[in-house]
Amino acid sequence: DGSASYTYYISEDGKMIDVPYKFLKTNGDYEDRNRQVNQRADECSKVVDFFEKLQKGEHVNNLLKTSFDLNQFKNRLNISSVGVFGHSFGGATTATALVKDSRFTCGVAIDPWMFPIDNDLHHKFNKPFYVLNAYDFSWPYNITQIRNFIDKDNSENADRKLFTIRDTCHVDLCDYPLLLPHFLANQTAKVGTLSVPLKANVMNKMCFDFFEKYLSGSECNRYKGDDFNVLDYAFEGTNVEVIPGHEED
Repeated sequence: DGSASYTYYISEDGKMIDVPYKFLKTNGDYEDRNRQVNQRADECSKVVDFFEKLQKGEHVNNLLKTSFDLNQFKNRLNISSVGVFGHSFGGATTATALVKDSRFTCGVAIDPWMFPIDNDLHHKFNKPFYVLNAYDFSWPYNITQIRNFIDKDNSENADRKLFTIRDTCHVDLCDYPLLLPHFLANQTAKVGTLSVPLKANVMNKMCFDFFEKYLSGSECNRYKGDDFNVLDYAFEGTNVEVIPGHEED
């Protein structure tokens, strides 16, 4: 979609096609950003299309030309309910995919950047949805957009909650700190003081138990791990005050 510094795709005839980077302002160029988030949501749906073909044993053109036998997945995939989750732009993609594709039954948005989404998207939202925010990546406009989804009329009895994880920054809630030692990560991006393993444990506990409930029907204790309590490091709600009349700040 033009947002990657470098990427490519393989065409049907096996050619590698470069996708040039398109510079856009972080909170500007709404039409382009909205196009990107809708393209990403459509690509999530294409992944489910692909799994459905594998499950049915239908032919799939493997552009990588490997000897891997895709037929071994026939009648082995459970795609009766599918979850979706993503970080940052992927969080906005999660919300968009949940609305656009009924096959996605629930989702988790991790520190979502809500600027690109359709302005009326929350009006069509009626699915279980968790948002896990970093403490240091929040501002009134973003929180207002998140609240539009979380606080929407709950007559559908959907489970929708916003949590904030203490002592974290935006990159803490992706795999970035896991790939680099803390010193190097801190030199290249702002990172929080919560330890890397603990950050991962808190997120994993909340995400896995949420999906366990809605994808397999198993109720779990979402807050207590083997040796820690999620609510010692996260709280429901936000640390950002949204003043009436300043929701666009």
